[in-house]
Order: sequence, then structure tokens, then C-alpha cells
Amino acid sequence: MTEDSPGTPTGDEGGDDPGGFPHPIYNWMSGIGSALIAMGITVIAFLVLVELITGGSSGYAGLALVPPLILAMIGSGLVVGGWLRERRRQTRGEHSSFFETWVVDPWSVVRGRGPWFVPLCLAGATFASLVGGASSVGVLSYSESNTFCTEACHSVMGPEGAVYEQTEHSRIPCVKCHVGAGPEGFLTAKLGGVRQLYQFATGSVTRPIPTPIHGGRIDRELCESCHAPERDRGMKSRTHDYFLSGEDVDPVGLAMMVKVGGGAADGLLPGQGVHYHMQIAGRVEYVARDPQRQDIAWVRATDDEGVVREYNLESNPLSDEDRATLPAQSMGCLDCHSRPAHRFPSAIDSVNQALAGGALSRDLPSIKEVSVGALSEQYATTADAMAGIEVHLQEFYEEEFPEVVEEQGDDLEGAVAVLRKVYSRTIFPEMKADWRAHPDNSGHRDWPGCFRCHNDEMLDDEGEGITTDCSACHAILAQDGEAIASVDDLDIGQDFVHPEDGAHFDEFSLCSDCHTGGAELYE
Repeated sequence: MTEDSPGTPTGDEGGDDPGGFPHPIYNWMSGIGSALIAMGITVIAFLVLVELITGGSSGYAGLALVPPLILAMIGSGLVVGGWLRERRRQTRGEHSSFFETWVVDPWSVVRGRGPWFVPLCLAGATFASLVGGASSVGVLSYSESNTFCTEACHSVMGPEGAVYEQTEHSRIPCVKCHVGAGPEGFLTAKLGGVRQLYQFATGSVTRPIPTPIHGGRIDRELCESCHAPERDRGMKSRTHDYFLSGEDVDPVGLAMMVKVGGGAADGLLPGQGVHYHMQIAGRVEYVARDPQRQDIAWVRATDDEGVVREYNLESNPLSDEDRATLPAQSMGCLDCHSRPAHRFPSAIDSVNQALAGGALSRDLPSIKEVSVGALSEQYATTADAMAGIEVHLQEFYEEEFPEVVEEQGDDLEGAVAVLRKVYSRTIFPEMKADWRAHPDNSGHRDWPGCFRCHNDEMLDDEGEGITTDCSACHAILAQDGEAIASVDDLDIGQDFVHPEDGAHFDEFSLCSDCHTGGAELYE
């Protein structure tokens, strides 16, 4: 642009002639808008080219087009607004201040500076586009990363990030499950992030983070994008080493077959085993009284032939108000597999694993009981826990087994180090996050789990209950060295023997009445 002497261009030059058609570029508002349009279109063209070259590797790469698109839309609005404003000015016979000081004449600029000026401008515009496009892609890519989800502005999710790294889903990015596909899912997640940022800044973050997630995209359809339900059929083997408390730390081995079953459309094992709840043609619904869906009071099962069975909790059935206000949930994957990617193991499970792997010395008397006690203590901070674990073990052995302090000091020191490591990976007092806050419903020992529905109080109108037969879901093949007599017993297995007292369970009882995952079991 070059400065011109005072005067008013007229006619085809876009002057002040009220009858003429004002060129939209000949006012400040439209000029700025045109520049924004040019910038937006250039960046969009660059990003589309990058997407074509890379093959669309990022799930949200298309969202990088949103900022330049918004920029171009703002520019379009300015151009239209400037055109209307200038039209009104010319109708009133007013002069444009833009024309009185500047005249847009690109060729004059080129003639005044030489032919090198055009490629220089093109190079500058290209560089600006590259920087803007790369910045947009970089910001979006970082916002998709697990580091951003668990360490940056979402540091309150540190506990979830720490336990996630130890699960089978640790190679799946957080956004794969927690952010919906496309612009709608992205914007919903970011708006939720703004709310969480406000809560973090004001100290109003809920501790622990509430579970399960209500209204999110983690549903059966998402799970089945990786897990094919028609292939989860038959039986799968499971083995466990459970260490008893007491002075002598003895393991009890347990081998079982879990009846996964399935609901395949081809009729193989229809409606059998654990995945009966997920059969393709049928449906299981329930009503829970609490947000964590542990207190289930009503169940309705519809099989593939349309036969409906309805059950109510006899001791505390749903009231009319409950039926009117509490929603019926259709049972999905997370109703049983409640902690697939954020599993907070209980203190007992962590100690069992450490003993089975040899990290904790079995030569230390009562090491299981004292270790579970140390992990179960309520510490205010992780730093307090690191000191408290050592004090807990030291005081216990000084009082109960003073010879251990003198003769097995290295084993005792090693146990403290192991328990500190376990604690830092599984228990987070600052966020009040541990196994006590986040139930795992895939079993029924430390939480009600399966027994939320499969209990002796969930009855239909005829007094018939949901099965509590252990062999409906699993068959014990061997326990503590004693195996089934023959392969004919493979489907039903053998009776479970309580390892602490060798007793058989003749009546239904909740394991979680005694087993809580912590030291309460030893009190």
C-alpha cells in the first residue's frame, strides 16, 4: 500500500459515488477481514495437505482446522460488516477515511520495490502458515497425550495415571476411551476440562474422583471396538496364590476354570457363564440406590426368547418413590469390570503379589499381617506414609519378635522399601484414592461384586432367587494341592474350602462381610 494525496477515488475504483458498488476492501474493517480470510484459508490448505500426506494418523487432527476456520469466519463477518457500513456512508455522501489516506494498489507496491518483493511475501506467508499449522497440530497432539491427562493441568488425575500404567490397557491412550470421536466429543471433553480447572484452582476438586463415570462414552460399544464378544466363550483358567496370616507365612494355591460363556448368534454356548449378562439377544437391567452402584435392589432379566424375570431385594425392596426417581440401568461391561484400566489393588492383594514374587521375604514372621496393617493405615500424605510404614514395621517387630530386628535387619529393611514402593503405586492419600474408594466388581471377595445381584435375598414373585451356585460361574480344579478326582468333574469342580479354618460353606454368605482388602480381617 502507498500513501496518496488527499482525494477521493471514484467510479470503478470504488469511490464515494452513492450509486456505485463499493469495493469491500476499500475500508479498514473489510481490509482487516480480508487479511483474516486469507490467513485462515492458507492455514486450512496447509493442514489438509499435511493430513493427506500423513494419512490422518491422529484421531483429532481434523480438529486443527477449527481455529483457522473460525479465523476465516470472523474475517468474513468483518468484510460483510465493512461493506454494509461503507454502503451506508456513501449513501449519506460521506467520504471514506480509508480512501483519504491509503489506496490499495498491489502492482504499485511491486513496481516500487522490485520483482523480488513478491516471492519474499509468498515465502513469509508460507512460513507463517507452517508455524501456525504446526502449532495447532502440536497443541492438539499434546492435549491427546497421557502426559497432559495425568500430569499437566489434570494433575488431580495422578492416581488414575499411576495405576493405569500397571494395567493391560496401558498402551491405549487416555483419549481413546475418555474423549469422544470428532469435534463434539473433543469440545465436550475440553468444556469439562474448563470446569475441572476451575475446581482445581478453587480447591473444590472431589477427592477421590467419583466413579463410575455417569454419562460418559465408556460403554459396551466402546469396549467391543477391541473385544469381540462372540469370541469370549467357553472356559478360561485362573490360578491364585493366597498367603495366610500368622507367624508362618504359608501359601494356599487355587486353580479354577472361569466359565466365560457367551451369547453368540451362532448358538454356541448361548446364555451360559459369566457373559450371560452380555448375551447379544437378551438383556439384564438393574436399579441401584447409590452412585457407585453397589446397592442393587431390583433386577430384570430378559432372555433371547423374550421371557422376562423380575427380582426384588426382599429385605429392602424398592419403594414407589425409588421406582419413580431411580433409573434402570442396562448391564454393560463396566458393571462387572469396573476397574479395567484404573485398578487400585487392595493391600491384601498387593502383599500377596509381593510374597508370591519373592519381593517380601517369607522368612520374616507374620510379614503378611504386619505389611497389610502398614498399608492400611490412614496417612495424611504420601510423605507421612513413607515414614509411617517404617515405624509400623519397626515397632511391631521390636515388640513381638525382637530377634528379627537383631538378626534379620536386611530383610526388614528390604520389606520397608518394598512396601513404600507398593504404597506409592497404589494408594494416594492426598486424593483419598485407593481400593476402599474404588470398588472392583469383577469378583466377590473384597467387595460385594457379583453378590450385589447373586444373593439369597434377590427373589421374584414366586420366591425363586437368582442363582448363588458357585459352579454356575467357575469350577475349582485344585486347592492347596488337592485336585478333582477325574476329568468328569471338570465342569462342576470341587467344593471351596475356606483356607483359614478348612470349613465348607453350606449357606450363602458375603465374603466382603469379613474381607475388606485391608487389615480389618485381622482385627
